Amino acid sequence: DYFGQVVNRAARVQAQSVGGEVVILESLTADPRVSALLTDKTAALSVEPFRAHLRGDADNVPLLRIWVQDSTG
Repeated sequence: DYFGQVVNRAARVQAQSVGGEVVILESLTADPRVSALLTDKTAALSVEPFRAHLRGDADNVPLLRIWVQDSTG
C-alpha cells in the first residue's frame, strides 16, 4: 500500500516534534518555495537541523525543526 507507507513516514517525522513546532524532512528544502519561506527574514522562523532514527530507515534521517520566533522580546 503506497499511501500507507507515505502516511506512516509522515507520522514518524511528526512524532519527532516536542510541541509548538513543525518537523519536516530536510530534503524538502530542495523545493524552491520551501527554501524561500525558510530563509525569508520577514517570516520570523527559527530553523534547527537535527537527525533522528525513524523506524523503517537504516540511517538517521536529516530533519528540520521549525517554529515561529517569539516576538514579545
